[in-house]
Amino acid sequence: MRQHLLLIRGQPGASLSRLWEAGYFPVYINNLQRKDKQATKLFKGDPDGIFQEGSASRYWRKLIKLSLIFSHMLGELRALIPDGQDQGHQYRPSQPPAEAFWRGTWGARSLVSWSEFQVGLQRVHPVAPGPMAAALRATMDLTCSDHVSIFEFDIFTRLFQVRAGGVTHPGYVAFLTYDEVRARLQTYSNKPGR
Repeated sequence: MRQHLLLIRGQPGASLSRLWEAGYFPVYINNLQRKDKQATKLFKGDPDGIFQEGSASRYWRKLIKLSLIFSHMLGELRALIPDGQDQGHQYRPSQPPAEAFWRGTWGARSLVSWSEFQVGLQRVHPVAPGPMAAALRATMDLTCSDHVSIFEFDIFTRLFQVRAGGVTHPGYVAFLTYDEVRARLQTYSNKPGR
């Protein structure tokens, strides 16, 4: 991530200035700073215990989640600002209906606030407030920035089909490890449709 940020920083002044004004980059940097503070807090809590398997101070779940968020943030940064140049307006979701929805709703923008996203989504796919709406938000806003990027939307549409019960399935929880999913689904392993 550091290398890619240095690549962006090395762009000519006008390009860097446009990037700050475009909307995506300031949200990204603010979110990165918040996630850095969260990670620092985890390691400061018990610097020795955090590395010990099974330690109460390890906070392994929070650490796993932060690791996944950082990984996703790097992928998003590389996709929307390749070679240090903002290309978010040209990013194309892999599913044509997803691209048509995004471009038809938000044009060339590469980032929208969660509230804007909700309004746009409600026009084509109403989601009632409650567990489904909360699960959708947790799934869509992968970087926990209160925004949805076109990259996150693309990932979501590739991985999930929005259908009733999908995010309320007993095996669905964001940021689980494979072992946790296996344990959670163990009671369903001998049932039809497993």
